Amino acid sequence: MNRLPKKDPDVISEAYFEYVDENSGLFETLVKSGAESILMARFTFYVDQFYLNNVRTISFEGDYARYWNSFLSAGLYNMTIQWIKDGRKAPIHLLAKLAVKVGG
Repeated sequence: MNRLPKKDPDVISEAYFEYVDENSGLFETLVKSGAESILMARFTFYVDQFYLNNVRTISFEGDYARYWNSFLSAGLYNMTIQWIKDGRKAPIHLLAKLAVKVGG
């Protein structure tokens, strides 16, 4: 995500779900093996870092940053896991649209 030339929320969201789709085998293995807690911890870390380093439209400092990142990473993570468990049937553009609507 950090390498994307344009940090537009639509572009970021599409790229994220394309990445998950391309690496779905890894995600499926982690979910099936019961390693979701490890996946969630790393996921939250990377979402936090991405927002802190790339999103400037909202003040990302102190409690605001901590709770916003917590809220956003949990929602995106759960949406991702549900999509994996559903066999990635929903179209990427729909998931990206939802992520942009919620996460801005």
